[in-house]
Amino acid sequence: MSLPQKTSHAVVVTVVGLVLAFLAVDNAAAQDPPLASIRAPFTCDTEWLGGTRSGHGLNDWNLDINSTERTFAEPQYDLGAPLLAQADGTIVWIGWHVSAGTYVEIDYGDITARYIHVGDDSVPEGLEIDSDVVEGQLFGLLGDTGNATHAHLHLEYFNSRDYDDARAWLLPSANQIQITMDGVPIEPDQAFVSTNCDGVPPASTTTTTTTMTTTTTTTTLPHPFDDIDAASYAYLDVGLLYEFAITTGTSETNFSPAETVTREQMAAFLGRIWLLHHPLEDNPVENNPAENAAESEESDYPFDDVDPSSFAYEHIRTLFDLGITTGTGPRNYSPGDPVDREQMAAFLNRLHSLLDVESNPGLSPANVPEPEPEPAPAFPFGDVRDDSFARNDIESIWRLGITTGTGPRNYSPGNRVDREQMAAFLARLIRLFETVDQAGAESDAIPED
Repeated sequence: MSLPQKTSHAVVVTVVGLVLAFLAVDNAAAQDPPLASIRAPFTCDTEWLGGTRSGHGLNDWNLDINSTERTFAEPQYDLGAPLLAQADGTIVWIGWHVSAGTYVEIDYGDITARYIHVGDDSVPEGLEIDSDVVEGQLFGLLGDTGNATHAHLHLEYFNSRDYDDARAWLLPSANQIQITMDGVPIEPDQAFVSTNCDGVPPASTTTTTTTMTTTTTTTTLPHPFDDIDAASYAYLDVGLLYEFAITTGTSETNFSPAETVTREQMAAFLGRIWLLHHPLEDNPVENNPAENAAESEESDYPFDDVDPSSFAYEHIRTLFDLGITTGTGPRNYSPGDPVDREQMAAFLNRLHSLLDVESNPGLSPANVPEPEPEPAPAFPFGDVRDDSFARNDIESIWRLGITTGTGPRNYSPGNRVDREQMAAFLARLIRLFETVDQAGAESDAIPED
């Protein structure tokens, strides 16, 4: 892709910019609102969050956007994410700037959107200035070009009527307008879910394979359960657990998302994830209750209150042997007790520590090259006691992106965990260690309660 060369006409641009700034203020009431049906520029059903800061751009109406899955430990997490046209429009500029890197501008009618830090050479062949695009069409990949310190999309909207006078980067700040998705203004630190689904409802999983010249899309249902709403934050997470045989549901067509997770179920979930990486020929994922019952008298099983016919019998033994649980008493596991968020954090963090690549070099987490260090954010949850047995576990899974809490300052450690929430937690854990070919499966980081 060859980029157009800029010419030096700063004086002309400055004069025109001043004139347009006054006109924009005087005629603000006469301007049409931005296109109400414009979508987010991301894959269907993925969730994103944008932020800004003082001096970030022309004004506060620009956002640095990353997926809500991104953690401070992984600043390149979103590198290569597809960028999709937000509506039918026309490419009016493809250029390069020392600060912005590669950037693309698309005129959607009322507004012109500017996409900054696009990946080098990621604009598909054949797309150039004056090319028409349709909603959902790939026009580039999210990158870190220019002076970006991490992979993200810097997004700006401008009034299209004032655009042509300064198409080579400079635009008066008065021409910039607030970013809107689906007719809803997007404020900094406001999460939003992409509805850019190319006519396919969010109830389906869209898997996209991208190269420089082609985009191939296939659609399949992620799981057979009809009792979980397609709009649920954990809809695709349940599909991921089904794909990896972590869950088969509570029946052929039911997942029972609102049911509270018991300690018995929790053991089965975690035991199956462990066996993804440590398969044993003589210890299948689903144990044989009859054989367990026959062997239980001879084995040194740690708990007296677990029925040998339980579907989680061997998984509970595995968690005990691994040190993930010591039970609720000297010989008790309390399999029917509910799991609360405090206990859940301890379970998940202990399993993560065992699966972590440093202690298990054979694993291949889907990580990118070593990122530049960023200041670690302060622990946000004011409702977690310092003397909680799971205080460090809660902080760990928060920093890993496994939990986002139940509010800006709340974790709600005593709340019970339902199966819908557990699906989100487990899917996030799996994605730390598995390359998951499931576009849109990053929509699970909205509040769990």
